Amino acid sequence: KGMETYLLLLRADTTGSLGVLTTSSDTLAIQQEAVDALGGAVVAYWAALGRFDAAMLVQFPSAEPALSWSLLTNSAGLYTEAIRLFDLDAIAHARELSDGIARVPEARDETAG
Repeated sequence: KGMETYLLLLRADTTGSLGVLTTSSDTLAIQQEAVDALGGAVVAYWAALGRFDAAMLVQFPSAEPALSWSLLTNSAGLYTEAIRLFDLDAIAHARELSDGIARVPEARDETAG
């Protein structure tokens, strides 16, 4: 089984986001060490505008290291979101798995009358 790809989003408080902007190489180094220690690999790292201060594209061998990264990062005072990404092959495989399975019927509007 190959590596799983995740988009990791990080948000700090006001002081933390200033730190991301002024010491982004330190922030990247710390995150890189954590990802490496969990058997993963950082593909890309960006500072971000909006709700999040930084975004990382990372590969982990499974969901457990991604969860561990999230717990470690949250315990350091950062809010994180980890989003599992799927390539086109995985989507095609998911479609194959669902072939032949009865579709869930559409919900009826019981209030219409």
